[in-house]
Amino acid sequence: MESKERSVNVARDLVRIHKSITRGLNISIEKGWQYLHNGFPSPDVQRGYFDYAQTLAVVIHAHHLGEDEVSYPVFKQKIPAHHTKP
Repeated sequence: MESKERSVNVARDLVRIHKSITRGLNISIEKGWQYLHNGFPSPDVQRGYFDYAQTLAVVIHAHHLGEDEVSYPVFKQKIPAHHTKP
């Protein structure tokens, strides 16, 4: 039972982080288009946008590492490999 509960939590956590990353990407794209067309209203806003985008890139990278090391091994246990005969 613990294994099933763990895989459910992993799935729920993946959905949560994917929603967060998607939101971050949407905000980054929306603001990026605004700043591209209108310029940055101040150097502080420019720095803030850069920091936001840089942090988002770090989160995405860390997320992919986590999928490789945590999520995928759990799913691999639950989803049998498909073998095809030549």
